[in-house]
Amino acid sequence: MELVTGTMGTLLPKLGQLLKDEYNLQAGVRKKIESLSRELESVHAALRKIGEMPWEQLDEPVKLWAGDLREASYDLEDIVDTFLVQLDCLQIAASDTQPLRRLREKVSKLFAKTKARHNIDAVIQDIDKKLQELVARRGNIIAKPAVQTTIDPRVLSLYRNSSELVGIDGPMEELIRMLAIGGDDQTKVISIFGFGGLGKTTLAKTVYDKLKSGFDCMAFVPVGQNPDMKKVLRDILIDLQRTSIYSNMMLWDERQLINEVQEFLQKKRYLIVIDDVWDVRVWELLRHSLPTNHLGSRIITTTRILSVAESCCRRTEDHIYKMDPLSDLDSQKLFFQRIFGSDDGCSTHLKKISMDILKRCGGLPLAILTLSSSLANKPMLAEEWKEVLRSSSGHDSVESMNQILSLSFHDLPHHLKTCLLYLSIFPEDYVIETEQLVWRWIAEGFIIPSESEILCKSELELGNAYFNELVNRSMIQPVDIQYDGTVQTCRVHDMILELIVSISTKVNFISVLHQDEMRFIDYKTKIRRLSVQSDRVEKLVKQMSRDDLSHVRSFTPFGSVKEIPHLGYFQALRVLDLGSCRSIENNHIENLGWLYQLKYLDLSRTSISELPRQIKNLRYLETLDLRGCDIEELPATIVGIQNLQRLLVNTSVKFPDKIGRMKALQLLLSVSMSCNPIKFVEELGKLIQMRVLNITFSKPVDMVDEVRKYTDSLVSSLNELVNLESLKIDPEEGCSLDSLMGVYLTFGCLKKLVIGYISTIPKWINPSMRNLVHLELKVDVVQEEDLQSLERLHCLLYLQLEMTDGSSKMLTVGCKGFRCLRESQYIWKNDGMGLVFLEGAMPKLQTLHLYFRTQETIANYSGVDGSGIENLSHLERLCIDVDCSGSTREEVEAVEESIRKAADRHRTKLILEIQRWCEACMIEEEAHDDNTDVPRRSTNRRANPVRVAFRVRADRRSRNRTRRNRTTAPSAST
Repeated sequence: MELVTGTMGTLLPKLGQLLKDEYNLQAGVRKKIESLSRELESVHAALRKIGEMPWEQLDEPVKLWAGDLREASYDLEDIVDTFLVQLDCLQIAASDTQPLRRLREKVSKLFAKTKARHNIDAVIQDIDKKLQELVARRGNIIAKPAVQTTIDPRVLSLYRNSSELVGIDGPMEELIRMLAIGGDDQTKVISIFGFGGLGKTTLAKTVYDKLKSGFDCMAFVPVGQNPDMKKVLRDILIDLQRTSIYSNMMLWDERQLINEVQEFLQKKRYLIVIDDVWDVRVWELLRHSLPTNHLGSRIITTTRILSVAESCCRRTEDHIYKMDPLSDLDSQKLFFQRIFGSDDGCSTHLKKISMDILKRCGGLPLAILTLSSSLANKPMLAEEWKEVLRSSSGHDSVESMNQILSLSFHDLPHHLKTCLLYLSIFPEDYVIETEQLVWRWIAEGFIIPSESEILCKSELELGNAYFNELVNRSMIQPVDIQYDGTVQTCRVHDMILELIVSISTKVNFISVLHQDEMRFIDYKTKIRRLSVQSDRVEKLVKQMSRDDLSHVRSFTPFGSVKEIPHLGYFQALRVLDLGSCRSIENNHIENLGWLYQLKYLDLSRTSISELPRQIKNLRYLETLDLRGCDIEELPATIVGIQNLQRLLVNTSVKFPDKIGRMKALQLLLSVSMSCNPIKFVEELGKLIQMRVLNITFSKPVDMVDEVRKYTDSLVSSLNELVNLESLKIDPEEGCSLDSLMGVYLTFGCLKKLVIGYISTIPKWINPSMRNLVHLELKVDVVQEEDLQSLERLHCLLYLQLEMTDGSSKMLTVGCKGFRCLRESQYIWKNDGMGLVFLEGAMPKLQTLHLYFRTQETIANYSGVDGSGIENLSHLERLCIDVDCSGSTREEVEAVEESIRKAADRHRTKLILEIQRWCEACMIEEEAHDDNTDVPRRSTNRRANPVRVAFRVRADRRSRNRTRRNRTTAPSAST
């Protein structure tokens, strides 16, 4: 909502806070604040109504009025925040324990408070005067959208010649197959889901044209974002050839129209396409008008919203078809055919720029056709093509694409618009970590729970819900998707980024410095959020004055930026992200303690080696990320940051005493017990809000004389953390955690557990851990009874077992356990594959990773022929790491062939990846001679195609690193 309303949502509660007795404001000031609050509430309501309309369709006076009010809200919130910080700092300064100093501070505090109150009085008078002027202008403003008459570009796609379509054959055949499943008597619904511009309408129209001859009657009806339901129902009747009742139905209401549609279709086998559904309620009304008549009727819907697709397909016979972008090959084919008339007609000098243009289109057919149509009428000159890439203005076809993107944006709820616009702070193709993004949203004040939400959802949970909704609406592209469906990293499609940057610029939401120019910065307005996306402008940034930066709330430089402005200039800063700027050193953060409003601080991967002691002044700091920098010890003053919730450090960092004072701490990554005394372990137990805790050891603690005392303290502290959801205790290789074997640990809320280097599986890992969904264990030996115990962890979604010694006895996975498991990984570091899957085992497993030694597999288990991989009914991906050490070429090839045969026997289209590992270079050289480093397909495909990729590595460290990257990475939260 900040797009239009500015900070009204967070400002109004803060004005209410000022009226509390503890601030002891004069009666006149209190009355002014009360009056100001009432006026702002009225203005807020008016702005919310304006915010419901597309920004570009508003009249210019409305835009100016809303913009002025938005800027005023920023200024007023900065003033209120500064006043609150001043009083809080005075309160801290007066808490010194020395009597004489305390007396002096008390007198100083009294004087300072009087001065602060006088300042707030004068400032509020000034703001109130400005607000009254703005409110007076409201009477002369009528918020109405400009009248526009345009052709919906989606209509044009209905009439494209099917011979021009590229990449449609596969989706069309798959959709027809889905429609055919279930026999001729069931009424089936298929919902085509995907982002706008992917070609959902085109696909639906192609299938419709191919199948319509087999039905008694059919209709293809667009719905749209704000449909007139009576018109939609009339369109259905018109397509059904009910023209004889046309004059009457123009006067009918919805009920009469629904009855007419039902009556007409009741005894007919119909095919109906409902195109572009945006609202679940719209679909439900239409569904009631389409009878389930058991005549083999078919309904196809298209939507860009997942919740709508799910609503369309609630029955078992219904299916969602997710539309994917075109492949690189099909994208090139469509692009070159449109311009040159053939796949290979592109000149050599245009190849590079063609690939850049296609990258920008991201596989969206409409985007490809849009840009290729613009290029088809231009000279075949590289500069002409580069100009099209740089600027898309002035082309009707491009404007039609932007209109589709704009429709998706303006359909978002107000709070999602603000969150999406914030992503314009990141450069093109930037991979964004989901958790860091949500933390930044919280720091910016975008996550404001309603009265009902505040009781059942935290800000973090609500922020994750906002993110998921943006993914569901196809406005954010997932990059790394975990086994449980959560998105670990994401990116914004280039064309959506262009849209949100444009909107952010118009409303002064984010200012971007890029290349040699000051893009999107207007010095007539105040900079609110600053993104520096090139080191070429760092001199310009360095020269910015206090006036330029005093209103900046977020500062994020990217790349190899070496210089940043004086931090003392950022008086209103909430978010400071210097992560990945390796050239940032200690001198750049000398004035860090002046950022009193700061809530999010990222110094990761910088060259900073020491935090200033004044960091204690950051009383509102919630997130501090120090991973990958050179800090070895945290200052003692850090324990004074009472609001710090998330602290991320290197494993070698030494913590100060009294860490238990940081009562708000919820996430702590990663703590090295070997770098901190036993007193620190005892203090951990006081952090009862802790949700995520990562602990490491860098020496074999079991060999230390005081290990029992150390372990007892750790166990005692862990048992106090009643809110713990994720625990990782992972020592370096060569260390052992057997001291934890005989203890009693209780984790009622634990969802994720990682334990490293133990002899056997602890008894306390048992079915009583009812919420456990993620389990990783490094263990010497796993016995049959251990596996049976793990099978009873009924909520488990991910399981990784790394066995260092293994056993010559075959382990069996039966059909009774692991009923929910989605992904599993088994690593035999010094042994062969000793695992067999019986029929019905792991019924929901989708991804299976296996790492084993070839020689031991053949010697102990006679290969992998009897592994039963074909019994994993829902397996989609099989990843095999084959350790070739000590094996002959013939042995390795024999094992790989048996794996391929097992994959071929599987009932579904299984993706198979095989990687060879070895410690000797001989295998690698032989493999390269045999071209095994080149991906190739299985020679035994039959009707079940299998993709096989071969990779060879000689370095064990490379092997371990690759395996960790391919496995689900430990997340900062569960």
